[in-house]
Amino acid sequence: MKLTLALALLTASFAFAGEIEHTIRSVTNGIRVVDWETYTRNGSTNLLRETDIRKGLVGARVHRIYCGGQLAAGILWMTNGYTVLVETGLSVRVNTFFKTDGELDSVMLGTEDGHVVDLFTATNGVLYPAQNSEIKEANECSQLAFGFVSTLTSLTNTPAKK
Repeated sequence: MKLTLALALLTASFAFAGEIEHTIRSVTNGIRVVDWETYTRNGSTNLLRETDIRKGLVGARVHRIYCGGQLAAGILWMTNGYTVLVETGLSVRVNTFFKTDGELDSVMLGTEDGHVVDLFTATNGVLYPAQNSEIKEANECSQLAFGFVSTLTSLTNTPAKK
């Protein structure tokens, strides 16, 4: 009797330091494997990642980044590069950073006044939510830079004394 594996389903859940929960679901039909990964911070989904694997190679990867329950951006990677789509009407700014070789480095969600709302770092183009301590550190650096720029702007806009 020939046994054919039509569909395999795997679901796993992990927690990182109690603040980020990671759930993985994989489906295969024997030719293709699709992984769906969900990351939640303090109960709110902030990253969904879908990876398409054929013949052991990643053919495409989609990162969907959420802020406050709302889709903020989608980042598609295929073998020919990246496509970044940012939603309109957001209360935050989406900043994507790439390395000099074109590889995704990080994504930051922030407010106009320099407050970092969420941060994602990448390893080999794969995004992961930053820990709360990393976001706190990014906010401290951002506020220092924002204060410096504000001071510099006020100095350069001050009329010269006669």
